[in-house]
Amino acid sequence: MDAQGRRAFVHLVAVLLLTGGVRLAWAHRPGGAAALPGAARVPGASADSSARVAEAEARRARPLAPGETLDPNRASEEELDRLPGVGPRTARDLVRARDTLPFSSLEDLTRARGIGARTVERLRPHLALGPVPVSPGGRGGAPAGGRPAGPPRAGAAGTSGAALGVGPVAGAEPTPIWVNRASAQDLTALPGVGPVLAGRIVAQREQAGHFRTPEDLLPVKGVGPALLERIRPHLRF
Repeated sequence: MDAQGRRAFVHLVAVLLLTGGVRLAWAHRPGGAAALPGAARVPGASADSSARVAEAEARRARPLAPGETLDPNRASEEELDRLPGVGPRTARDLVRARDTLPFSSLEDLTRARGIGARTVERLRPHLALGPVPVSPGGRGGAPAGGRPAGPPRAGAAGTSGAALGVGPVAGAEPTPIWVNRASAQDLTALPGVGPVLAGRIVAQREQAGHFRTPEDLLPVKGVGPALLERIRPHLRF
């Protein structure tokens, strides 16, 4: 090897030694190892996330103790998943429904997708409603007196017949009638619905379960397409 080749070789060795020293020094400084390409990362954050997921799954899998009840307005999604026959999707739908409008009765659970009247009866021994919470902005919660907000009752103090939709009022908004909560007397506030027809609606509700759409009223004797269109603006489910 001539003199020029030896000098090139010595220069290359010096560069390699310098580069190795820099990498070694960087790896031993705080946080340096994680910054080097290809260096192993500290698994702390990933381990914490995995532990949280495992803890949530453990809560979901824990069966209810004898006599244990849950408040569907306050229980977490993981707790609701513990109810018999309620899976993750239905638990999530229950939380969404109660966030939109808190449940004022167990029958209100049917607002959640996948929950019907039979499911409510099956879950009833495992549920206990506490005071209805006031949602932000006062939507659907309990007023200051503590009574759950609900539809106006026929004959209530300060409630006129026009406000209940007994007669048409020019320019007035239709007052909602919650057909799954209303009594037969309340239902007579609907235009064209008398005591006999109101009784049939209540009987159909008790026999077949809650109505979900206006069309569910059509099997009731006396409710035809014309009457349904007349009362449709007043109906709430």
